[in-house]
Amino acid sequence: MQDGNRGFISLLATICADSTALPAGLIYEGKTGDLQSSWVEDLEPSDIAYFAATETGWTCDMLGLQWLEKVFHKYTKDKASHQQRLLIVDGHSSHVNMSFLCLANTLWILI
Repeated sequence: MQDGNRGFISLLATICADSTALPAGLIYEGKTGDLQSSWVEDLEPSDIAYFAATETGWTCDMLGLQWLEKVFHKYTKDKASHQQRLLIVDGHSSHVNMSFLCLANTLWILI
């Protein structure tokens, strides 16, 4: 499939204090969840990126929870020697809600 409009793709980017980056998360508008081939043609085999689809192309509470556990926690817990980590967020409702804050607490992540 060929994509003519990338206007509804949200990027989740995270930079750590040690200047490393976590794998990018891309949320695109779509009801079927199908990826367009043009969106991944520039990825190298060694690149890691996470893709998700929502009807709006914006994040939601469920994706926020998945990102916290599957990306942030997964890629920072060993660097922090299983100590508490600090995550600075911008106040979006997908990461400032009780479910997100409770999961963060459980995973030793300070918001």
